Amino acid sequence: MRQVKGKRGQFSLLGLVVALAIVYFMAYILLNTYFKMSVAGTRSVNSGLMPEVATPSVTYRSVIDSTRSTLTNIDKEQQKRLDAVEQQ
Repeated sequence: MRQVKGKRGQFSLLGLVVALAIVYFMAYILLNTYFKMSVAGTRSVNSGLMPEVATPSVTYRSVIDSTRSTLTNIDKEQQKRLDAVEQQ
């Protein structure tokens, strides 16, 4: 093997460890900030959708009922539109 004289062109183990530590630290900060923002966003969306969170059974029942009523309203509105088109 040919030896390189001096330290030119070589990476020391300490330099690699420091560089990796910096990269890991920056990734930690980035991911930590991202997940805090996504959890906060999820909480704000969920609080607007289901303000009456009491027990799992009540929540489940209320979600089913609200979904059923929303679908019924959509169906009625669609039927009105179809009837209006047929009358024309």
